[in-house]
Amino acid sequence: FVSDAAGTPITDSYVDVFSEDARTWFQHSRRVAGIPLNAQGRYTVANLPAGDYFVAVSRDLETNEWFDPERLTELRAAASRVTIRENETVSRNITR
Repeated sequence: FVSDAAGTPITDSYVDVFSEDARTWFQHSRRVAGIPLNAQGRYTVANLPAGDYFVAVSRDLETNEWFDPERLTELRAAASRVTIRENETVSRNITR
């Protein structure tokens, strides 16, 4: 769930989840995902391999820009971190 400081859902943005390992930042990498938020400010990311990831929210992404190493470097500065283990479900709320 992504919301503003008042708790209002944000719906006009993307959640970007990408590996802490910059070597995996390439087109169609399984370790990079850009997911649009739904009308309730919710998102689901599936099929990420186990590992350490950054999670960021961005408003101005173009299609597939979430694979661009320069863009991911920019997003990393404001991202939070999450570790995903094998067969684990992780929930992360984000306040922007």
